[in-house]
Amino acid sequence: MNPAMAIKRRETITNQSSLLPGQFLLGPPHAISNIRPVKFYIPPDETLPETRYREMREEAVKRDHEFWLDNNSRFEQVTDECGVWPRIKEGFTGRLPLRNLIWKGGITQTARFVEQLNINICMDGTVVAEDPVAAVSGKQIGPLLHIYLLETADTDVDTYKSVVRPRAKRWVDGVSQHKGEEWLIVYLPGAAEIQRMTTSKFLNMRATTLDRLKSDFQGKKDGERVVMLRTDLVESWNAVFLAIRERVVQALEDRVASMTEEIRRLDANRMLPGWNYCKFFVFKEGLINLYRVMGLKDEALAQYDELEAAFLQLLKAQQLSWFSKFGGNEAGDDFTDLLDMTKKPYRQRMVENTITMFDFRIYLFGQQSQLLIAMGKYEEFVERAQRFVTTFAKYMRQKGTGLSLAFVSSWLYSTCQNIVEICEGVQIDQAPVERGGHRASISATARMLAGSKAEFLTRARQQLDILGTLNGRLPGKYLRRSNTYMQVPSPLLSPAVGTEDGASTVAATAGDGDIKSITNPVLTEALATDERFDQIYIRTCEQATQYYLDCGRRRFAQVLQGDIAQLHICRSRWQEAVKILRPQIAADKDGRALGVMDVHVMTRLATCERELGRTEECFEHVVELMENSQLLDGGSRDMYADMFVELAHEMPARYAVTAASALFEVGDIEVGDSHDTLSLQVELVSKVPRRVVAERVETTLIGGSGKQQLEIVLDANAVELTPGPNAILLTTDSVSCAGRFVVRAVTVEIGQAEATLVVSNPNTQRCVRLNGHPTAPAVSLRAPSVIMVDGPSALRLSVDTRGTAVDAGLSIRLFSGSGALLTNQCTVRSTTAACVIDADALVVTEAVAAGAVVIAEVVLEGPHATGEVTAVVEYTVLGDPRLIVHSDDVEFAPLLRFEAHAMGADSAHTLLLHAQSCAVTPIRLDWLTTPTRHQLASSVDAGKASNRGVLQLDGDAGAAWCKASERGFLQLGESVTDVREIPSNAGGEVVDVEAGVTTLLALVCAAVEPQVTELAGLHGLAQHARYLQRLVLAHIRTTMDTRATLRHMRLTCAPLLSLSAAASTHCSASVRASMRRLFVDLSAAVVGCALPADADSCTVRVRLPVVVEELCVTVALDSARFCSVYEPTPLTVRVRQHGAASRCLWVTLAPHCTGQWLVSGPAAIQIALRGSNHEQLDFVLVPLAVGYLTLPEIICHEYIDNNADYRRLHIRLESTHPSLCVLPNSRVATVYSVPVPCL
Repeated sequence: MNPAMAIKRRETITNQSSLLPGQFLLGPPHAISNIRPVKFYIPPDETLPETRYREMREEAVKRDHEFWLDNNSRFEQVTDECGVWPRIKEGFTGRLPLRNLIWKGGITQTARFVEQLNINICMDGTVVAEDPVAAVSGKQIGPLLHIYLLETADTDVDTYKSVVRPRAKRWVDGVSQHKGEEWLIVYLPGAAEIQRMTTSKFLNMRATTLDRLKSDFQGKKDGERVVMLRTDLVESWNAVFLAIRERVVQALEDRVASMTEEIRRLDANRMLPGWNYCKFFVFKEGLINLYRVMGLKDEALAQYDELEAAFLQLLKAQQLSWFSKFGGNEAGDDFTDLLDMTKKPYRQRMVENTITMFDFRIYLFGQQSQLLIAMGKYEEFVERAQRFVTTFAKYMRQKGTGLSLAFVSSWLYSTCQNIVEICEGVQIDQAPVERGGHRASISATARMLAGSKAEFLTRARQQLDILGTLNGRLPGKYLRRSNTYMQVPSPLLSPAVGTEDGASTVAATAGDGDIKSITNPVLTEALATDERFDQIYIRTCEQATQYYLDCGRRRFAQVLQGDIAQLHICRSRWQEAVKILRPQIAADKDGRALGVMDVHVMTRLATCERELGRTEECFEHVVELMENSQLLDGGSRDMYADMFVELAHEMPARYAVTAASALFEVGDIEVGDSHDTLSLQVELVSKVPRRVVAERVETTLIGGSGKQQLEIVLDANAVELTPGPNAILLTTDSVSCAGRFVVRAVTVEIGQAEATLVVSNPNTQRCVRLNGHPTAPAVSLRAPSVIMVDGPSALRLSVDTRGTAVDAGLSIRLFSGSGALLTNQCTVRSTTAACVIDADALVVTEAVAAGAVVIAEVVLEGPHATGEVTAVVEYTVLGDPRLIVHSDDVEFAPLLRFEAHAMGADSAHTLLLHAQSCAVTPIRLDWLTTPTRHQLASSVDAGKASNRGVLQLDGDAGAAWCKASERGFLQLGESVTDVREIPSNAGGEVVDVEAGVTTLLALVCAAVEPQVTELAGLHGLAQHARYLQRLVLAHIRTTMDTRATLRHMRLTCAPLLSLSAAASTHCSASVRASMRRLFVDLSAAVVGCALPADADSCTVRVRLPVVVEELCVTVALDSARFCSVYEPTPLTVRVRQHGAASRCLWVTLAPHCTGQWLVSGPAAIQIALRGSNHEQLDFVLVPLAVGYLTLPEIICHEYIDNNADYRRLHIRLESTHPSLCVLPNSRVATVYSVPVPCL
């Protein structure tokens, strides 16, 4: 890095502009004292008390540095009579401090590794001055090691004996008198001595000065007492410092052993008279200082813990006569630095037995804290700090201490703040760690410290509550409504007499509320004005909140933020409170239910919004509070219920209540039994704890599907709702629609508030079955009176207005079962009123009187399959629009299939009319128009003259059709044939045929419907009559025994009792009971009832071409052998002609669908016919599928000799089966139920 940039960067870091309020800079720790320099923030508007407080903190840091610098710097005394120290000073001090020492001793008596030991060098025999504290405690008053520097140029023996040895002996005798102090002689040889040492070593001679010194002063068991130092050799330096380390360690071990033995003796004399705990403490602390010198902080901490345990034991036994008083009465006692041991002469007072219990507890915990922080045991430090603060504060509040409540609160506040500052000053690893596969935001230690700092700041905030109450800076209502009021002594919560806002003034009467004992400048300034108090109070809460968020304790942060907001509320600062509370509500709504604290936040926010005039926001919070009313007390529930109703009428516009379920709940929903209107009874459970008048209650029903989906709204006005269930009758006159509907929602309107309760969702649905409106016009859809075969489909529409007069006509739209519009391209065949097709609707243009019936036959475009048709009728009554929706099953398919064939000789032909049933239900032919011989001849002549080619047939030939099954009814696929003779020149004409048809179902309807209507009226279910008719007829259609019914002409079907449950679904209990009784009577009356002889019949019309057939082909299938798939089945074909002509024919067998049959063998055979004889052909068919299979088609071609070509002949096909279909054997599984006719 560029040096200039580095200097600039360091200036930026240490500059005051980089600090924020409440922050401070920490420098690197000192090499010896291990104290970090601190640079505190200086605000631009710093007041005088803040300046004094900052200077005191800076002075405390300076005193700590000086104390530990002196304590950690242990010294060696160096005697330099030869003046060699200046030459070796640089090399000597450059190898300090001593490193890698091995020490044995302490509590465990095991070898301990000391990484480094700081020492100080003292010249010329200078020693530390005596002091009384050191004398008692055994604190080091002399050097650990004496070093004698010796250098001589003369190596003569006489010189050594006369000069060198006496001086050295005199020095050794002097230093040996000091107990616990070691000595060492360091000899610096000259050049001649070095040369002589080399020669002596080579000659194995011991005549050097070093040898003489070792011989005179170094015993065999003393270790190294004399060492040689050659400044030019590193090995020599290492040997010297190795000897120094050994002597220093030995000195320390001797002192520790001596002091340990003395401490053991003093402890054993504890029960003897004259024993003094303070002197015992001071003496044992000398041992602790030795441990600190060696860097054995855990050993030192263990000694302090033993001293604390002894103190607590004596305290419990009340044997602390050495403490004259409790203390805490000196200026500045209510705020102190736990790590500042120089604020008072604690040790001097211990020696003099004048220390108070207050000072002693502060000193003991401070020493323990210093060691814990130095060892990096931050978690243990905060645990001990919490225990110390709690227990000591509790002890200070006891009677006999003489301390006021204000003093204790001030001390607690200052101590908690000081502990937070200490935690801020420690250096920890902030790197995130892995936990359970997830990466934490901060390290575990940082999280622990953040939580501890938050707890201490919370306790400091609680002391502000007490001090603010004592001095009248906090209103009493704040303490009663804050989240931490339980931490405040109960006497302070009593409202003062004569105060306007309940502010407490117990400081004057409580006896322990003397706020004059507070000397903390920050608290003194805070208690001067409300504004300054609020600033310090809010700043403390905000700091604690931030620490709670850092450690992940969001709920605790919310508590403190709520207290800040409550203070703003008590000061009428509504906007500031909203800024704090609103983010909490937004966070609480993210995927979790509200709790008790969330409800408290919302109540405060509602109060603020109300005071600020924000009606909508306040109303929203009130609704959410009512949703969680179980978390409110009775008074609060009533208050917010009144506020809800009041705000609902004050809203400027419509407001949709999102949490409607908090106000109301939908219970049972049943169809009303009203005979004059369409009604629905809804049970609405009100959760509002008061009577409420709803302007409107409505429910929305959804029925149908696709394009025919219908929405019905039933409502009631001015509904009174009481707490609990309310039965509400909802009605409508605008819609008449019978069927099953889904209850989608119920809406309650109170003032401008709309509470919509969604009743049905995609997973759960609540359904009701509605009948048509009792007084609305009745609509019916039926098959037309005349059915045109091979023509467009038609239906008959009838509208009975009953007792309703229609103002301006009707608008009718028809829809198929799939939702397709049918009236967009239809025509009106006949009608009883003026009708036009306008756009996509059939419109009756004139007014319709009450009781009138409008009947219209509508011809639709193209053929339609039998199915459901829905009519949507719109009309107006007295200007109000009305709507009717009605559905019926309409039979569009023709009931009969006709064929006309002409056969015969040259002079006359035989006209054959063939009728086949195409209806699923049995049908009866009542009449048919057929031609007579005279009428046919005249018609032929008239037809030729007019060139119309139409034969008009009339006459009754009903008796000719009684060749069918029982009672003249034809089953599906059965047919009858009538044969008449016609002239030979009638070929190529067409014949109009009409037939009257009555279905068995029509006879059943004629017998059943009157009985259902009558019994429904007797049981009070007249409004359900139409629904019951459709239900009973559907049951009869699926369970009727057709053959038994036709045989006896009595209805034979399953009992009707099983329909009771289906008919009474979604009905009230009374209706269900009536339904059960009704179906018992219906089952007895309907099952076995006689069918009438006549019923409504329809006319089937068809125009058939008269085709002269030249051949008659008879097909016979051996159905007995037709039993399964892939089994060959014989098919016999007989060909017969009319007349005497000779023909050569090719007969071809052509299956309709290659997927049904396979022809085994030749599919075309040539035959020759002469006269009226016939030929028989045999084919073999292989069925390829199961079910109803269509017979193959027979095709005949005649060979013409003249032009060598073939001509296809007209044939009449006859079959030995009752239908033109093949019924498979019963052993073959089939999914078909209706045979497909051969076209």
